Amino acid sequence: VQQLKQKISRDSEVARITESIRALKASGKSIEAIQEYLQTSLKKSNFQNGSLIQGTVISEEDSRPISLALIFAFDMADTSIAGLGISMFGNYMISGLPAGEYVFYADADIFLDLSSDSSTELSPQPYIGEFYENSPTPDGATKVTVAENDTISGINFTLAEGATISGTILGPGGVPLDSVIVLAFKEGFLEFDPFLTNLRFGFAISDQDGNYSIPGLPTGNYKLRTVTIIKHTGTVLDEWYENIYPLFNFAEATPVAVTVPEVKTGINFQLEAPAVITGRVTKSDGVTPIDSVDIVILAIDAETNMPALAFGQPDESGDYMLAPLYSGDFKLLALVDPESPYLSEFYDGVHNPDDANIVSVVAPDTKSGIDFSLDAGSIIQGHISGAPPELTDFPVVAYDATSGEVRGAVLVNSSGAYSITRLLPGAYKVCALPVVSPFAATYYGGGATFDDVNSTVINLPYESTFDADIDLEQAKGSITGMIYDEANEPLDTVMVWAYDQTGHIVSAGLSGVDLANESPLESGFYQVGGLHSGSYYVRTFSLYATIAGFGEQVSGEEEFDPLSLLGLLMGGELELEFYRDEWYNNVLIESPYLENTNGMILPLILAGPLSEVSLFPFYALPTAGASLVSVTDPNSTSGIDFHLSTIDFKDLLVGVEKQPSMALPEKFALQQNYPNPVCPTGNLLHTVITYQLPVAMEVKVEIFNILGQKVVTLYDGFQDVGTHRVIWNGLDEKGEKVSSGIYFYSLRSKTGITQMKKMIVLR
Repeated sequence: VQQLKQKISRDSEVARITESIRALKASGKSIEAIQEYLQTSLKKSNFQNGSLIQGTVISEEDSRPISLALIFAFDMADTSIAGLGISMFGNYMISGLPAGEYVFYADADIFLDLSSDSSTELSPQPYIGEFYENSPTPDGATKVTVAENDTISGINFTLAEGATISGTILGPGGVPLDSVIVLAFKEGFLEFDPFLTNLRFGFAISDQDGNYSIPGLPTGNYKLRTVTIIKHTGTVLDEWYENIYPLFNFAEATPVAVTVPEVKTGINFQLEAPAVITGRVTKSDGVTPIDSVDIVILAIDAETNMPALAFGQPDESGDYMLAPLYSGDFKLLALVDPESPYLSEFYDGVHNPDDANIVSVVAPDTKSGIDFSLDAGSIIQGHISGAPPELTDFPVVAYDATSGEVRGAVLVNSSGAYSITRLLPGAYKVCALPVVSPFAATYYGGGATFDDVNSTVINLPYESTFDADIDLEQAKGSITGMIYDEANEPLDTVMVWAYDQTGHIVSAGLSGVDLANESPLESGFYQVGGLHSGSYYVRTFSLYATIAGFGEQVSGEEEFDPLSLLGLLMGGELELEFYRDEWYNNVLIESPYLENTNGMILPLILAGPLSEVSLFPFYALPTAGASLVSVTDPNSTSGIDFHLSTIDFKDLLVGVEKQPSMALPEKFALQQNYPNPVCPTGNLLHTVITYQLPVAMEVKVEIFNILGQKVVTLYDGFQDVGTHRVIWNGLDEKGEKVSSGIYFYSLRSKTGITQMKKMIVLR
């Protein structure tokens, strides 16, 4: 993904140019006319303020201009793509570069050759990309220093022709197959490489005799795959060379080795006839076809749990044909549009992928009678009372009464009604979450938490509707605190969730905003209200802080498509802050990890229409080490602060470690607290104490007054090797505010090592 994303960022421009070329050639325009038109278009659309780089791209063999090429400018400060140019018939320019040091790279592998004699058919170009000047790798590239508002000419490229892989594609019975795409991927193309040198691939389309030829390949090993999307779709089995059918099993493909300028022949494909599955899709009566509903029949490989590239769709009579399938065992899934009242299911009548029945097929046989009878989902609906009419648009959540997991969530409408649809048969608990004080989370039956004996279980049969009215309870307890970024600056629009001890949300707050009236609060300050007396886990949910930052940066854009967003994120032009969420106190939240693809499939099956609450973590088991926060209604528990570190979008995609990379501490060390002096922010006071442990040990962190009397113990227990921090909220052991003055804090190990430092509190 780290490499593909940089190529994605240029795809919209590539597609536009390629389509223009096809249209102009089809209309009979000359090469000269095409050149003039596209160069004028590029100059109008691509010129930006900043430095300008220009040069040529020619063929090493005969010095003729190369019809189309991409030229990348890599910023050596961080290896990001800082600029992109498109060469038209040998000439290119890159504008808008800031001052800095760059490496330039020219590549023609994704473009078609305009020198083709055909008026409509275009062939791949045979050239290998190179770094300026004449280097196959970035290590040997000549770096170019660019001054502010500079113009540099003569950054020229001479591209050599690469190796070629060729062969013949035959179908069942040895019949030549035309219009089959053959893709060649260099081994290691998914490995990280900021300069794109691993991302090498070639392609060709077979002719009427079944022959194909993939030119322009650098030296290396390649995995080849056929793709029948132009012609023969569903009538033959696509494969990796040789005879590896599942798309996701590319690691098992036989590699083809080539060395420039070799032409390797005889890499032939014999595509076989597929297995086919047929059946009908009806309502639960087993007779009536389901009309006007989008349904797709999918085949999940039972061995890998990955989908096969086979699709079926029922016609108006409910009949479907699923193909092409390779020999093997499959779990068949009827996937239904989430807007439909019907439930997706596995064959036959199964909703859990672990329990799905296996359908075995042997190519080229046809297996018939694999029918689906789809049930309509059940509904829990009702009315929320006990709140003023203006309190609407808050969530109502249906939980599985046994596992505790979320099964559906909707927002209460303006009349106080809700309806959770597409529910499977089973036992549920339903909770209304007003998140505005003094109204408290209330379960159907009157319970305050998931495990409350008054939280009534609702048993739903198939295709049923249950009315569950909820009268909101009230509570005035609250949790308050501050959200800071890693620079200790207040951070707004971060959600803070309070959970009961079973991991189910009971209330929420938003830093910098009063949810009751949407008025601003002190920057970074949050309050979670509507809490009964009890102990709660508290965590952050920072997605909206990132969205707010995105909105500030693109607010002037008339149009902004997702591909452009991805390109800006990965190219470094859009600096968004993604934050590492935490449980209180200082426990990073694990990123969701899917142990197997069932983790993806089950939510897909059960998913309803997406809404603004789809991403909310209504159910989340606290990470080990998370601390409970005690609340006594109607009092407020204050000083529950969070300091969120950042992670950039690139690291999110490639899966960097959750903790910043750093050397392990070499010695037992206590750092100066920050901030110091410690001053109130609004009604809150806090300071962070950081310390390092060279080995795992039991430690105690304590605060003392100037007379040597202990004020409070901040930590007492075992900790692993590494850097740790604790936060003091300016309260003593009794929960009372300390007075202004000089205080001492100490780090003490059970082996007798002690360090102490001084801080000042100013109120």
